[in-house]
Amino acid sequence: MYGIYAQRMCVILLCFAFPLGIILAYADRILSSLGATAEVVHYTGIWCRLSVFGIPATLLYQLLCRYYSCQHNTLPLSVALASAAVANPVMQIAFVNMFGFEGSPIAWLLLMCFIVAGLLTYMWRSGLYKKTWGGWSKKGLEHIGDLLSIALPSMAVMMSEWVALEVNALAGGFTDATSLAGYSITLQIFGIMWGVGSGVMILSCVFVGNAIGEQRPLFARKVAFVAVALMFCISIVDVLIMLLMGPMIPYLFTNDKKVADVYHRLMYIVLPYHFFDTFQSTVMGILRGCGLQKLGAVVICTAFCVVGVPLSFLLFFYFDWGVIALWVGPFIGVVFIGSPVYIYLLLFYIDWANLKPHQDDHAEVAPDEESDTGSDDVNDEVIERRQVIQEEPVRANQRHPKVVQDIADTKRADSPLNPP
Repeated sequence: MYGIYAQRMCVILLCFAFPLGIILAYADRILSSLGATAEVVHYTGIWCRLSVFGIPATLLYQLLCRYYSCQHNTLPLSVALASAAVANPVMQIAFVNMFGFEGSPIAWLLLMCFIVAGLLTYMWRSGLYKKTWGGWSKKGLEHIGDLLSIALPSMAVMMSEWVALEVNALAGGFTDATSLAGYSITLQIFGIMWGVGSGVMILSCVFVGNAIGEQRPLFARKVAFVAVALMFCISIVDVLIMLLMGPMIPYLFTNDKKVADVYHRLMYIVLPYHFFDTFQSTVMGILRGCGLQKLGAVVICTAFCVVGVPLSFLLFFYFDWGVIALWVGPFIGVVFIGSPVYIYLLLFYIDWANLKPHQDDHAEVAPDEESDTGSDDVNDEVIERRQVIQEEPVRANQRHPKVVQDIADTKRADSPLNPP
């Protein structure tokens, strides 16, 4: 079924790619209509129009990440990301020197293509795909609505924070160039710190979901709390590194002392926010693994879209707090709205002992096959009926546990090992 689900996800991602491409292609006009400065509109338009060509590779990369993670094979992902982290600055510098500002999105586009090509090549050469891929099938176009009912809340969880920060970044375009430059540096550093622990956040979802699927809910609880503790330790390391390298970090981006001063002032909010944000992201992964992504979407949307972003805009535009308001809003939303709810969910709301695996009403099983075999073969057949990777499927809602038991009893009765 992994292959069928992967095909369905491809279809969904393609459907989202078209409207996303339209938005990026006309990003400069959108910003201009919102009143952004001409310089911001010009360079944003250039970057976004070129990045449109990288949308397929970016979406395919996200699909491959889930494909590898679900099979507990994350080493290729780690190698790919580590290689990209080394190659990205080199490519950025080289392409900017060759093509000017346009070289930056071109370098990013090529980097994403290289990552995807590498992951696909490894999958092909290692034979990993043979375990799950049965070829393209029309079933990839079926039951997409059911998959969307699970995917959309998960997307809302991820998009809430991203959209909140990006909307705040758009508001930053209304400030002076110095403040905008300092704010942009903090966004880059924040993204790097978040990326360091992102693997734990993703794997918390996969491991918790697998544990529940194996009907080991208490082990899933243990995994969840280990993930939270591990993420907290990683966050401490992130913050310590940022404090030690604090004086030199802004000068990696600019030589302007005023920009560096803005950066240092903003980091007093960014560093504490990092602890709460990584905790939030880890809990979101845990909730997705538990099948509670809808609940997570409600909480995170409230923290960001109801409290965080409106508060940022109020402080930025009405009270003239400057760019620091763009960090204060999300900070308040996560600390005072999100975190208390997440703690309550983990400790009191989730009934860990009674968590059940998600039942796919459209799972596929093998049809009945008659054979005169002993009891061991019968047991194997009963086990196979509980699996979903077979040929000539029938709908899961056409089967019933009693039918399986009746078949097993009949075969035992007919077996020469069980005389009447």
